[in-house]
Amino acid sequence: MTAESSVILGSVSYLSPEQVQRGIADARSDLYSVGIVAFEMLTGAKPFEGDSPIQIAYMHVNERVPLASSKKSGIPASLDALIYKATSSNPDERPAHAGEFLESLRLIQSELDPKKTQMSLELDLPPAPIRDKSRKAPRVSPVKTSPSSDTVETMALEKELKPAGEKTSEIRRRRASSRVRRNRWIALILVIALGTGAWYVLVGPGTRIVVPSVAGMSVKEAKATLKPLGLTSEISEKVFSEEIPSGKIISSKPGGGGRVSAGGKVLFQVSQGPERYKIADIKGFTLEAATALLTKDPVSIGTISEVFSNKIEQGLVVASDPVAGTSVKRDTSIDITISKGQEQVALTSYVGLSGEQALNELTTEGFDVSSVYAFSDTVPIGAVISQSPDGGATAAKGAKIDLVVSQGSESVFVPNVYSLTQAKATGVLQDFDLKVIVKKIGKKSIKTVTNVSPTVGTKVKRGSTVVITVG
Repeated sequence: MTAESSVILGSVSYLSPEQVQRGIADARSDLYSVGIVAFEMLTGAKPFEGDSPIQIAYMHVNERVPLASSKKSGIPASLDALIYKATSSNPDERPAHAGEFLESLRLIQSELDPKKTQMSLELDLPPAPIRDKSRKAPRVSPVKTSPSSDTVETMALEKELKPAGEKTSEIRRRRASSRVRRNRWIALILVIALGTGAWYVLVGPGTRIVVPSVAGMSVKEAKATLKPLGLTSEISEKVFSEEIPSGKIISSKPGGGGRVSAGGKVLFQVSQGPERYKIADIKGFTLEAATALLTKDPVSIGTISEVFSNKIEQGLVVASDPVAGTSVKRDTSIDITISKGQEQVALTSYVGLSGEQALNELTTEGFDVSSVYAFSDTVPIGAVISQSPDGGATAAKGAKIDLVVSQGSESVFVPNVYSLTQAKATGVLQDFDLKVIVKKIGKKSIKTVTNVSPTVGTKVKRGSTVVITVG
């Protein structure tokens, strides 16, 4: 049972305080459980009883396991002390390991029966010796028995210790009773040792749990599968796999069908999915910088080519193949295209040609064309007076081309507007880009132009002023 999960992973009556509080255990935790088993064997009851597992767990954490002798009389003091030590709430006060605990049991056995110190508490017995069949066993003749040395010693001791008036039969009966009690304690110690060994192998930490197959499961599913078996787990490594989806378990250690100690740990090898690397965006980088960025991943640089570009400066990356953002396998070759700058073309001269023609052709070729208008006494109206850059020069596609288009001569001849009404005469003069001043004379209801100054036919600049008289 752990404080975080409140899940009982075994019989709570035998769990150590540190297992309940922090969910951790070591050899000393196992000895605590052994001590509880021994306490129960000696007294016939567990040290703590409660209405629920939670209550029992709380008692293990907050109360001290009492001396077994407080529940049952007649327990040898040394055995009582060993069990009390093994069930200490503080792990540091317990025997450090099972070997130390077993050695203490051997010493107690020796104290209770000094003449049988040769008795072993080991669980493994040596194989019986093999007799040589070619040799016959010697024939043994029946002999008369005589009192053994033990019997002689006992008889002598009885004579020395026999109180006055006490019968020999009473002394023998008392000694026999003492031997029975002594042998019972020896047998009990052997039972504890054997029981401890059996518990360790069958249900204790020595239990070997068969690990179920978790290959193909998610880590969450695998943990849920192992948890009821009391097994812990962790991810030991993550590797790429073309077959196993990302996040799924490729294999475990031990594998399915293998065995691990009770409470042991199973290691997972988890898939990261297919090994893929996303191509970085290297547009606008120098070739050196682009190469350094791409080769941070295990890919190689393929063909380097050059193209004209109106947008990317000469020497910088225009594009990659595969394009940026594409996921590729290890060792994929990446081709890089470098800009040669803008493509330069020779310009046609459009001077004297139609401004409209020049505008259409240059725009079609990808140039940015700008037109302005100016007066010219030599270039017909609508024709190109000049261009920049000049015809024959080279320019990059997309470059700006400036055209100057003729709007005709700057000078005009004053038109004849005599006899026209004021309104009509004003309109005609303004069509020639001339300014008009009107002088009115007489009292006629319908007035017409009677005089023009400068006179009709005079050559003047556009924007000049013409005075008309109406009357």
